[in-house]
Amino acid sequence: MRIQDIAAVVSPTNVALITTNETIVVTSPPCRVNRQSAVFLIIAFVEVLAGTGTISLLPRIRRGVTLSDPIVNEPNNVIADVVASASNQVFFFAMDTGTDITEQQYSLTIAQSAATGNGTSLQAGIVVVAV
Repeated sequence: MRIQDIAAVVSPTNVALITTNETIVVTSPPCRVNRQSAVFLIIAFVEVLAGTGTISLLPRIRRGVTLSDPIVNEPNNVIADVVASASNQVFFFAMDTGTDITEQQYSLTIAQSAATGNGTSLQAGIVVVAV
């Protein structure tokens, strides 16, 4: 296997997390492939100022740029050490496959669990490696 492309972005832009709604916090640039199939390694991070009442964060990687696009791998609540009104960092890893495509984008989303107040994504980043 050899690397076909790497697409990466870091966004310092604050994104509002409205109570328990799933929200896109960063989207990768297109990762281009030059073979019929590819394996995509996705690494993402987000720093969240959790809203009041938040007991866990639910990160998801979606194949595409909208909330209706498919989830990659199984989403799991990140429960340990989530503190409302404090900075919480989440690192996330996923793998995906694609066939008969020329490029693919991925989005990192976050939802707060049990939040009664809004939170904020303070910064986020995503790296996609196609092999």
